Amino acid sequence: MNLGTRAASFGTAVLLALAIDAAVAQSASAVPSDCAISRDNSTNQYSSLCTAGTGEHRIVVNWKFVNPWLPPDVYTSYGPWVGVGSVSTTSGIAGGAVIIGTAVQLR
Repeated sequence: MNLGTRAASFGTAVLLALAIDAAVAQSASAVPSDCAISRDNSTNQYSSLCTAGTGEHRIVVNWKFVNPWLPPDVYTSYGPWVGVGSVSTTSGIAGGAVIIGTAVQLR
């Protein structure tokens, strides 16, 4: 095998190793997807459900009181971290609270 052939073979091996490394890194960093947020009006609870991907997700709700006698602080309620296909539900949101925003955190 001459030097040119060896260099080409080595270059091909390096490119193949880099491609494999990139594929492994991409699959290891996958996160949940196809996520939805829902609200139960009777309990004032919010939930998140992700149905695809891997990893974990949780519901996050930012809210504040509308009572002028209470501080105007914004509060955050978190649901537990759960896997794809499981529901994360948050409670502890005060009745009559104004919801500032909701989100699904992914990891």
